[in-house]
Amino acid sequence: MNYGYKKTDFYNNIQSYIRFKTPTVLLQNIANGTNSPLEILKNKFEEIVKENNKDKLLNYEHQIQMFCSILKSSIRDYVYFITEKKVLEDIKHLLNNYIDNLKDVSLKYRQLRTIITVPTISDKEFIKYCFGDEYISLTTEFYSYELYEYIEKSSLFDDEFKKFYQKKLIEIVQFETNYRKQHNYTSIKEKNSDNEEFTYRKSVLKKYIASILYLNTRIKEEGKFIEQLLYSIAAGVAMIFATGAAFLSQQTYGNLTYPFFVALVVSYMFKDRIKELMRIYFNSKIHKNLFDHKTNIYSENKNKLGISKERVTFLKKNHLSPSIIKVRNIDHITELDNRSGSEDVIFYRKYIKIHSNEFKKYYNNFPMEGINDIIRFSITDFLKRMDNPEVLLHYYEDENYKRIVADKVYHVNMIIKYKLENEESFKRFRIVLNRNGIKRIEKIEKIG
Repeated sequence: MNYGYKKTDFYNNIQSYIRFKTPTVLLQNIANGTNSPLEILKNKFEEIVKENNKDKLLNYEHQIQMFCSILKSSIRDYVYFITEKKVLEDIKHLLNNYIDNLKDVSLKYRQLRTIITVPTISDKEFIKYCFGDEYISLTTEFYSYELYEYIEKSSLFDDEFKKFYQKKLIEIVQFETNYRKQHNYTSIKEKNSDNEEFTYRKSVLKKYIASILYLNTRIKEEGKFIEQLLYSIAAGVAMIFATGAAFLSQQTYGNLTYPFFVALVVSYMFKDRIKELMRIYFNSKIHKNLFDHKTNIYSENKNKLGISKERVTFLKKNHLSPSIIKVRNIDHITELDNRSGSEDVIFYRKYIKIHSNEFKKYYNNFPMEGINDIIRFSITDFLKRMDNPEVLLHYYEDENYKRIVADKVYHVNMIIKYKLENEESFKRFRIVLNRNGIKRIEKIEKIG
């Protein structure tokens, strides 16, 4: 890899989180029905009022976090669904449902407050309900603003439509802001402020609510025992050579002779080289067939749910599989860039195995459909080595000479290959960046 970028650098730049995929519930079903998330939450509230032992209180907190996570996911998906629609009547119907259902869910969650406003529920437990309440308010506000901006920018709507629905959405936002003020929630935005407290509190609430979905992991290096065993064999072979050479020279030249002394020194020199060469050979063979790290995945009650393994290597172009080359070279300019030999290839591989039986037991109230493997990768090390983000160009127009500023950019091509048993699929993205950071990410639709 160019610039001395090593495997340790890659792992220092990467962060990985494994979490449950949020159960999918339609927004209109959040608060309606005997098995709705809100009804399940209500039952848990009533249980802790009757008997608030440690297990029930923990489950009560978990249910608040799960309810808020499901609601946030449902609102997000619903808003995205609205923005994808092109038929005006469909959008009207969806906007009306969004407004009505959101008000209904918020009202019914807040009505649960009366159930736990009793002497047997401590302030410490009651505040957990308030955290959920504040989170729901902030989520409602955020996505209502998102819809407001979508309506503002879209060319599908006339002025009358925009005015009507934007007014409805602003009413929701204003109500939520006033509600938080009335209940002394500190997540209030101020016009002439850096709003540091608002963003911090919102971030903390987000992490608290989402923590119910994150799984416990324990990471260890894979193959350490095999590695040490093979290194011991290498040391043993080297010692056999040195000892054998010493015995042979002793029989040939006798004790305390000059030739015997020279033979002994030379044998030990070769012993160290044999040991090191065998270590290098075994090391290459071990890491060719093993992963770098193995992560055990556990539920909160310490049941093992599965494993995750990861490995990174740096490859040359001619070591890539034909399928990856085909996806990489789907347009002429990228093929030309690839032929220039200027590209380095980071090959990051991840293997995940889930124990489905344990997985299904974890939350019996909601169907867990799978896990999300979230990976964050820092590009800071790459940015340090880039040229100035702006370059001057000469330009001639209308008999006038001009100089204009152009962006100096680099492309990082990311190809993701998914494999499940015998099925394979690919996704390709182009990350356009300069020394200031990422400018945009383009999804390359045409693959193959």
